[in-house]
Amino acid sequence: MIVGKYKKQLYKTFIFISTLLVSILMFIVGISFTTNKKNHYLNTLQQAAYTKTNGADISITVITKALDDLMQSPALEKWSRADTFSDYYHSSLQAYNQLRKITADLSLVDYEIAATRLNDTSFVISRSGTISKDMFFANETSLNSQQAAYIFNHFKDNVNTLILPSYSENQLEDIYYIVKKKYNQNNMLYIVKIPYHTFFGKDKGQKFILFDRDQILAYSSIDEQNKELADSIYLASLDFAEPNDYFRYGNKNVFLSKFTGMDWTIAYIYDDIGLNVVQLLTYIIFPFILLLLLALLVSKTITERLYKPIKEVISDIVPEGSDKPIIDEFQLLKQNTNKITVLTHQLQAAIAEKNALVSQRFYRDLLFGFDIDRDIYDAYRLKSARYCVALIEFQNFIDEFSDNEIFLYKNNIYSSTQEYDSLQYININHNTCAIIIQTDTLASAKKMVLSVTSSVDENIELKISISDIKEGIDNINECFKEALKILEYKYLYDKSEILTMQQVADLVATTYYYPLLTENRLIQNIIEGKTTAIEIFDELIRENIQHRNLAPDTLKNFIFVLIGTLNRVFQELKTTPENLLNRHIDFENLYNSWNNVNIIFQIKEIISGIIETINAKNNSLDDELLADMLNYIYENYSDDIMLNDMANKFNISPKYCSALFKKLSDDTFKNFLNKYRIEKAKEFLEKDPQIKIADLSSMVGFNSSNSFIRVFGKYTGLTPKAFAEKIEAAKEE
Repeated sequence: MIVGKYKKQLYKTFIFISTLLVSILMFIVGISFTTNKKNHYLNTLQQAAYTKTNGADISITVITKALDDLMQSPALEKWSRADTFSDYYHSSLQAYNQLRKITADLSLVDYEIAATRLNDTSFVISRSGTISKDMFFANETSLNSQQAAYIFNHFKDNVNTLILPSYSENQLEDIYYIVKKKYNQNNMLYIVKIPYHTFFGKDKGQKFILFDRDQILAYSSIDEQNKELADSIYLASLDFAEPNDYFRYGNKNVFLSKFTGMDWTIAYIYDDIGLNVVQLLTYIIFPFILLLLLALLVSKTITERLYKPIKEVISDIVPEGSDKPIIDEFQLLKQNTNKITVLTHQLQAAIAEKNALVSQRFYRDLLFGFDIDRDIYDAYRLKSARYCVALIEFQNFIDEFSDNEIFLYKNNIYSSTQEYDSLQYININHNTCAIIIQTDTLASAKKMVLSVTSSVDENIELKISISDIKEGIDNINECFKEALKILEYKYLYDKSEILTMQQVADLVATTYYYPLLTENRLIQNIIEGKTTAIEIFDELIRENIQHRNLAPDTLKNFIFVLIGTLNRVFQELKTTPENLLNRHIDFENLYNSWNNVNIIFQIKEIISGIIETINAKNNSLDDELLADMLNYIYENYSDDIMLNDMANKFNISPKYCSALFKKLSDDTFKNFLNKYRIEKAKEFLEKDPQIKIADLSSMVGFNSSNSFIRVFGKYTGLTPKAFAEKIEAAKEE
């Protein structure tokens, strides 16, 4: 069939006119329905916003009442001024009991209050007990370490309250309301954790902003699109002063509701609503489709009649059976040329991207000390010279500074390095990059690094380290390790500055090396009875005592942290030195003897004693303990038991219980329990194939039929129903 350009144009013109007329008709019909529906929708939204705000208002009243009572409590004031170990211990117990009493609210308002001193060494009192700041922020809050540090830095110079939201996967999770209280001697911080549902209910999909007269306090979501919309609505809402105001912003409906007890306002943001599916299908879609089909039929008929004379002329030029319609030859040539150009550009881009990836892999291998593929090495050969490595890390402490901006700035740095033959750029991770620098002096290296980073906004904080200069490419890996080591001291500087090994050497007299990761690894090895704990301890001593000339105050802090680690070990083991080692450890004396020449040997001796005792007990009690654990599972599998229950049964921590069970049984607690439950379920099905799935799941300890069916399928490959049918079929045969 011959189809020319003119025929297509005629057909499209008729289709356009018909579609336009049908669309206008349907638009008029749609407007009449949506107007009434919109008015009803707005009334519903206004009532919903009013109800939610009343609930939030009640919650904040309960919370502020509890917070005021706690801040006025003599027990908390006494704890704030405790200056001896004994006073600190007894007053912390009284403060803890007072906190439990005050926050034991019966109003079903979900919140948590914790208290701590405004210093680096004080513990935190929360409903779960007295714990270190690191454990509190890691285990009982959703705040990261940067946010935790920001809290204490903020209150060192400020007395105002602080509202700090916490987000998970860009969605608001908790709101932290922090208040500074000054007593006679010390400052106290009260940290109130307000879960999302306390103010806003269980609906995670709603959009809102919480703000006061000065700033936005929390977003419902911090993804770029929602955040930009929320910022614009906040600026617009400043023109409204009365509670329960309503206004439109673009295609959004905004309801403002103010708290009565706090200078806070919630702006609820709702989308416009249109017709529902049934109405849309009945009054819009179906009539539109029918009219459009009729228009298509009429358009096709008219087009064929009008095009018939032209078709008779064209048929003499192009045979009826030809698969080549009448087309614009020059347009076709232009299209093909454009396609070739596009493909050429795509090929060139692909080749350039491949070369860049190969180059990055080669230089990454040099940095990380991997074996170099000689074929690649020949293509990217570096001459023997003197090299150093610079590490550039973007500090992403503010919400407005996104990963996309970091990516763009890193691309700018990469482009700048291409202008220097002596620089090679390597991407490390999303916020860190490295530069291999061929140079003879650190001064010239610093100058080049400053040049390539000059395009970065001056308000963005960079942490840059440069290793010492070493001879030959074989030492590039050592330069990289040295730069990483230098970067560990990045938080000791308040502004963007290029750090060198000399600066680190000047710093070590006032700082000690004991990362949290190393402390956790040391504790884990001790409670597992591994002698590698001694090696970790010795390495810490070498690094801090032998390699560093620690100032007295710094040495004292380091010894105190080591003693604190011993306390954490006994807490993890849920025991005391008397019960475990059959002897008393005078921790107060250890603290007072921090400058004794034998203090290191005393701490090491205690660690060795713990490891030896644990190993001795493990060797004699492993079989008995495993048997007790298995018997606990056999006797309680039909209940909704968890690892915490078994840990409490044997008076050990859940983490230690999990590691111990896996060590003794070569299986995890959850996997062993599920396998045993499924075996019991199969036995019940063999006895009674007609048993109800809900009853069967309850009999073997599952609180959900869906969970039982999923786990049963995982271990048998069949559903419980299919397994029962298989048993019945076997019996019939």
